Amino acid sequence: MKAGGTDIRLVHNTSSAYEWGAVVSPDGHYVAFTSDVSGQDEIYLLQIASGEITRLTYEGGMYPSWVP
Repeated sequence: MKAGGTDIRLVHNTSSAYEWGAVVSPDGHYVAFTSDVSGQDEIYLLQIASGEITRLTYEGGMYPSWVP
């Protein structure tokens, strides 16, 4: 959604997984989030324009954040 709360849209949904802790990249092109779709909490990266998702951690991970 836009900062003012308009243009709300669903960018990712995995019905069997619990996904949380989403943070948008400073350039607004990506969302990092935590999901338990693998059976444990891991960090994933969603490219907003394409919907492509990349798993970033494999030994557990949560609370993603962007560092300048």
